[in-house]
Amino acid sequence: MDFGLYWKALIVFNFLFFLLWVIFYTYQPDFMKDGDFVTPGSATRGGEGAKGKSDKYLSDPGRSLIFLSSLLSSLIFIILLVFIVNYFYKRKVVKCSKKAKNLGQCKFEEL
Repeated sequence: MDFGLYWKALIVFNFLFFLLWVIFYTYQPDFMKDGDFVTPGSATRGGEGAKGKSDKYLSDPGRSLIFLSSLLSSLIFIILLVFIVNYFYKRKVVKCSKKAKNLGQCKFEEL
């Protein structure tokens, strides 16, 4: 088991989670609903056209949706990355003994 791969995956996960969270929080993607926003000057969340206002604030469910979508996206990407690296990326090298005179006497070994 390669522990270096898991540390690298953890670092990539943290970076990807932070990047997606900032992008989703800043640009507020299309999968969010009117109920995920609070219109300025309103005491309740949602309402007609809350998503289309230029000066809009995220409600608690909206912030939770951004957090969970960033978390799940990053987690799925990292799991797939670790799976692909562990199971499909095998390094092989050619090992020859000192007495080998041709390539037929050499063997492939996995690292």
